[in-house]
Amino acid sequence: MNVLRYDTISVISSNLDPIEDLLNFITTLKSLGFTTDLLRNVHGFTDISEIKKTAKQISLHVDNAISLANQGFDGPSQTSFLPLYYSTLNLAKVYILLKGKRVDLESNRWHGAKYSEIEMKKNFLNERITISANGTIPLFYKCLFDDTISKKISICLDDLYSCISTISAEYSTITNKGNAELLHVASIERDDNNGHFLKIRVINSSDILTPPKAKSIKAYPDIRIIKGDKEFHYESNRFIGDFENISNQIKLSIKRNLISDSYQSNHFGSSWYSRTPISDNKYVFNEELCIMLAYFHLSNVVRYNPEHLYKLMDSRYWALLLGLRKHGYLKFIKHIWGHCIKSSFDIA
Repeated sequence: MNVLRYDTISVISSNLDPIEDLLNFITTLKSLGFTTDLLRNVHGFTDISEIKKTAKQISLHVDNAISLANQGFDGPSQTSFLPLYYSTLNLAKVYILLKGKRVDLESNRWHGAKYSEIEMKKNFLNERITISANGTIPLFYKCLFDDTISKKISICLDDLYSCISTISAEYSTITNKGNAELLHVASIERDDNNGHFLKIRVINSSDILTPPKAKSIKAYPDIRIIKGDKEFHYESNRFIGDFENISNQIKLSIKRNLISDSYQSNHFGSSWYSRTPISDNKYVFNEELCIMLAYFHLSNVVRYNPEHLYKLMDSRYWALLLGLRKHGYLKFIKHIWGHCIKSSFDIA
């Protein structure tokens, strides 16, 4: 039994621009009838008054998000990060509303993050942003992980960019480092005699010289590394009992929003695989939050410091940022739409 972010999967194919096609799907959230049914049947809303208020708010934020995305992609690439950040911010608010936090959102409409010119560094990836305890971004974090940012935290850009899978090639080329993610397949293995357990099979384990510490893989608590002659994997403790009950208990222990799923299809067949951050930090962000924060930082550069922007355009990092512009946005809206329909989603 494979473990993805959600228990159901959904794949659509497109012969056109996947961003445009996926935004067409997201446009359905502008329909109050569609969103009302979604809130009731998929997200478990029951209060009629709250459903109407939430559906209306979602419709407005989706309309803003799509308009801002079109503005970003129709204009110059160097200034696109400003509207793209606000587009992701509006979609993050949709996520918050789907979690039933409409009232909380009304009192947390400011960003909740800050970037200062004094943080500019010669090495772009060493620049930092600060996240506050209150605001939309920390509320988004709370909704994702059921945890609270209790005080201001400082985040290095390298910790964000190293966890965005769709720009991993650009990141590795520029930094000569691998991404800080574990490429893997997680499954619940049935063993009626010795106990059922969670197994995390690392896809490229034979190429990794130093296996990540089990504690640094925060999506899967209480796992240990199992080393073989050439490869390694991770396992949880074993539990004897009814397989279905134990499977559900194991799933509840996993921080599934830290899992990023992708669908792969080729002449060998099709399969799903997952990525999750490798980090020793107390606060670990998933892929969509990393993308949104990267856009937040660049939106501040665009607004307040064009000199710094043009230095970036003349640097080795510009290829990384151009990759983030579309690849990052597509990955972000995949995650958001997947949450809307509560399904591990991909567009091929």
